[in-house]
Amino acid sequence: MSSYNDNGSLIRASNRNDQAQPKYRKRAKRMQPPGRCLSCDSSDTPEWRRGPDGARTLCNACGLRKYILTS
Repeated sequence: MSSYNDNGSLIRASNRNDQAQPKYRKRAKRMQPPGRCLSCDSSDTPEWRRGPDGARTLCNACGLRKYILTS
């Protein structure tokens, strides 16, 4: 069902899906790093790397060392 205003312009009927939807979806929150490297037990690192137990389990140095040794 469409209706027109006095100017002859089309007026859309209100729809419950017309609610303002965000332009972008929110990203899933990342897991917190374990706090300690599983290899060297360090807690201070500029970046956490993927280790054998999954993402963000090795410090930067151990992660790079693992990558170089497995390449």
